[in-house]
Amino acid sequence: MSAIETTGVPAPARWMRSYANSRWAALPVLMAGTFMIVTDFFIVNVAFPSIQADLHASGSAIEWVVAGYGLTYASFQITAGRIGDHIGRRRLLAIGLLLFVLSSVACGVAPGPASLVTARLVQGLAAAMISPSALSNLGAIYTGQDRVRAISVYGMTPGLAAAGAAIAAGAGSAVRWWCHGPSCR
Repeated sequence: MSAIETTGVPAPARWMRSYANSRWAALPVLMAGTFMIVTDFFIVNVAFPSIQADLHASGSAIEWVVAGYGLTYASFQITAGRIGDHIGRRRLLAIGLLLFVLSSVACGVAPGPASLVTARLVQGLAAAMISPSALSNLGAIYTGQDRVRAISVYGMTPGLAAAGAAIAAGAGSAVRWWCHGPSCR
């Protein structure tokens, strides 16, 4: 007798339904937020020569693109954590993820250095909303050995993101150079 005959639902569909109802379904979402925060920081560090050339940005504008993100991220983490205590950590995480994605789009379409710096400052604020929310959700969702596993994944995620961002940005720069030649730099 097959799995469909005994339950009426194919085995993969049963597995997906049980996974969606499990608390482990939250882990990829929480780690995606953490991954985005770190990736965004490192990818800009590798790509800033291209950004500077494309936007005709001054050295100080590029410094603000790189440092502004880190400044707002670090400055607002405690405040964002307190806001999460008041409005709920899941709600703050959702708002932070939405704001991060929207500000990433704004960075991608920025016509000049000033708009790019502004979008990066908003991105840092969104990252400050995501980071404490992700960690507090890990602490609330998982207990015992499951918490140890979840925190272990959380600990690996920034390292993988940093390495992946450097490789991705370097590959992107190499492809750009190969397609357009050294005159585009």
